[in-house]
Amino acid sequence: RWVPDDYYGRSMRRRAALLSCAVPQMCKSMLLENKNWRGEQPFDRANAKWYLVVVQYAAAFDANKLKAAVAASSGQPAKAFNFRVADAAVMRELSGFDHNAVTPFGFLEKRVPVVLAAAAAAQGFVWMGGGHEAFKL
Repeated sequence: RWVPDDYYGRSMRRRAALLSCAVPQMCKSMLLENKNWRGEQPFDRANAKWYLVVVQYAAAFDANKLKAAVAASSGQPAKAFNFRVADAAVMRELSGFDHNAVTPFGFLEKRVPVVLAAAAAAQGFVWMGGGHEAFKL
């Protein structure tokens, strides 16, 4: 769905009304970089240098939860992970998208692991960026 140019200037409630959804159904995709990465394969799901994380706008992102989950799946200690939002240039290079348009669909570097937050998955249906700042899907 195409949204008006002033979409991001509106409150969360007004955006949700525009999309005919509840605020918890609105999500964003964030490219995170593990600043402590010391692997050999940057796209190894268990120990990737970057992860694309889909989270609700209404929820606070908890890097410690991601760290614990990745540490458990990789068998590495939690100190091997330090997740930070990736630099805008890296995000553009890996995704092909600009800020507020990032989506897992059509992501340029298809090997970047995608993590959907459990709370977002529990919604059953979510809205997120669709490759253009004014397009939501």
